[in-house]
Amino acid sequence: MRKLPDILRLIGCFLLFSVATTNAATREYQIGPAPEWVIPVSFNTSTNRENNDNDSSLIYLLSDQQTRVEHVGKTTYFHYAKKATASNGLEKIASINIVFDPSYQNLVLNVVNIIRNGQVIKKTDSVAIHVLQRETELDYLIYDGSKTVNVVVDDVRVGDIVEYAYSLSGMNPVFQNKASGGGDLQWAVPIERVFFRLMVPTDRHFTIKSHESKLQSVMTERNGYRDYQWDVANMPGLKLESDTPSWYEPYGSIQWSEFPDWLAVQQWAKPLYRTPDVLPAELSKEVSHIKQTATSQGDRMLAALHFVQREIRYLGIEVGPGSHAPNAPALVMQRRFGDCKDKTLLTLTLLKALGIEAYPALVNTTMGPSLTDWSPTPNLFNHVLVRAKVDGNIYWIDPTRSLQQGDLAHLYQPDYGHALVLDNVSNKLTVMNSSVSTKKIVNAEFDSTAGLDKPVKLVVTTTDYGKHADELRNNINSHSKNELEKNYLNYYARYYPTIKSTDSIEFREDIANNTVTTIESYTIPNFWVLQENKIKRDATIHIPDVRLFLTAPKDINRTAPIRVSFPEDVSVTTELKLPSKWNIDDSQSNIDDPAFEYSNKTWMSDNGRRLHLSDQYRALTDHVDAQDIPAYAANLNKAYDSVGFTLNYSGTNTPVKKAHFSHNDWKYLIIILMLIIWSWMIMLQQTSPPENRLSDRSLVSCTVVASGSFIPFLLSSDVHWLLLLGALGICTALIMLAKAVNSAPQSHWLSRYAGGYTQTVHSTFSARLLPILKKIPAVIGWITIGVVIYRGVVG
Repeated sequence: MRKLPDILRLIGCFLLFSVATTNAATREYQIGPAPEWVIPVSFNTSTNRENNDNDSSLIYLLSDQQTRVEHVGKTTYFHYAKKATASNGLEKIASINIVFDPSYQNLVLNVVNIIRNGQVIKKTDSVAIHVLQRETELDYLIYDGSKTVNVVVDDVRVGDIVEYAYSLSGMNPVFQNKASGGGDLQWAVPIERVFFRLMVPTDRHFTIKSHESKLQSVMTERNGYRDYQWDVANMPGLKLESDTPSWYEPYGSIQWSEFPDWLAVQQWAKPLYRTPDVLPAELSKEVSHIKQTATSQGDRMLAALHFVQREIRYLGIEVGPGSHAPNAPALVMQRRFGDCKDKTLLTLTLLKALGIEAYPALVNTTMGPSLTDWSPTPNLFNHVLVRAKVDGNIYWIDPTRSLQQGDLAHLYQPDYGHALVLDNVSNKLTVMNSSVSTKKIVNAEFDSTAGLDKPVKLVVTTTDYGKHADELRNNINSHSKNELEKNYLNYYARYYPTIKSTDSIEFREDIANNTVTTIESYTIPNFWVLQENKIKRDATIHIPDVRLFLTAPKDINRTAPIRVSFPEDVSVTTELKLPSKWNIDDSQSNIDDPAFEYSNKTWMSDNGRRLHLSDQYRALTDHVDAQDIPAYAANLNKAYDSVGFTLNYSGTNTPVKKAHFSHNDWKYLIIILMLIIWSWMIMLQQTSPPENRLSDRSLVSCTVVASGSFIPFLLSSDVHWLLLLGALGICTALIMLAKAVNSAPQSHWLSRYAGGYTQTVHSTFSARLLPILKKIPAVIGWITIGVVIYRGVVG
């Protein structure tokens, strides 16, 4: 009974919270009619056309977007209609989500209808509406204050059409009433009707641009507004192919902006990054500390950068104007957190106090070269960093990159293509040209000197530079050493299943040169795999760090470009210490493609006891255009087949086969050539004059015996009995040739040589031995063909 007051208090708190939530929700959205300037747009309610995309449960009937730029602010009306053609499409049309920023936007739900068998069922006043706080960017440590209005429509059935419309009014005050925006004309799925409308005041100038669309607008002018309309029926869907570059945007769209050029965007943004005239006390103390501990301007810039990177954690509160405007350095220092804008302004403040010239630079981390295809607007940028000048050299630095090392010459910064530098001279985009080296050098040492039946020791030393070094530091910082060692071991276990770790992983840092060296030690019990005959052993050396980049795309015939990991520069040197001398030929190959370079080299040292492999890969671009993908894939396959080395042991140390090349290939070509010659001569014999056919038939038999007798010489020199039989076959072929020449009629071309062979043909020895001998080489030839093929395939 004593707990009753506590329970009552909890119930009271719950009721107060519910009322507060309901009141807040009421203030955050309204239900009302569409704006009076909206044009009603109809759609086909009786359609039976099936959707031709992978989701056949829906038909998208209408996408209607109309925007009017007011003298202050703007309003956009959204109107959609979808039809469920199967039960799994019901949830997709019955749940409506509308995302908005309540700090500056007003949401009005205009209409929700169900259309069933041509009858309109009004649901606007009866739907269940919930306001949800969903931070979609929270995984990236960004809180933007956006909310989601979730509308749940009841009693939806297969075949129903759900039509809904809502209006959003208001503009982020950070843009100072300069408007910009856009809309899609095409989706990944077909739409039966797309309508896009833009109304702008006649006394204001707007740039309107179409992307990936030839659809022309219809423009009218009335009541102080220019009215642009785009209307298209049966817009096909466009499925985005896999592995496209991040900047590739093939969908038709409309973009409009009140910013006439990049200079206007710069003039808007510069005041946002104005540094304070008076430093906060704590920041002033840090400036004094940097001046005392760093003497050169370069070292001072690095000290300021490292302070912001390591002392100010990354967290963005981007509500309303905070989406584009940074917080004051004093507040950032007090909070000890900030987003890219906050950290950039704080860094600029430090650099200014240190006498270093620096400016903010707006970038887009995904659009790359395509940024120049769009009209100037602040909405194109999603990141900001610092462009500094030290001793006449330009440096791009990012205060949000934690655990970054390296002196100025080795400090890595991704190249985002273009940046809008907020200085006093730039009036266009600046090419970044960040050229800091980023590469990976791997040295793998296999020690098999203990014997082919013993475990092989493996030591892998990897040095990561630039980007790879930064990524590895983050990986080390976010995982325990046990986790890292397990991950590394499993990485190699995909190629050597029995591999075991013999020592703890060691990491060594070279801070100035921005490198991290990893040393791993393993043992591989079954490196030399014993085959079924209990004599032959095979061992394969894998080069996974290079092969990773050489997998050809599955879809070669495509319309979209394909992404290439760039920049990448990987060099792998492999050494295998052998227990005895091996005979392995030196080899070298190069594959040059417009998108990449690959080379490998094989050589021996230490009197045939050490095998060396060198594999190098370097990417030359970040993408391959669609028309070049077949050639690119073919070169990737060539390179992929060239990576790695397989050794075969079958009682001697001579049989060795490269994984990507067989030394028996030329033998097959000779055998094929022999078969072609035999076939040609047989056909020629069948078409010769009757009186010459007997001689031609003898000549064919002689050629078969002679060429078949050469086949044993194609085998290795250790098969001595085959070489002896081959020599016997050649002698027999000469005797057969003598007989054919002697018996040739006067009309045959062989008759001219008849005089020199009379004694040979009439000898008692040849007359008795010839019928036996001439059959032996042919049999030997066919047997040795089978032996050659068997040894080439089986090893």
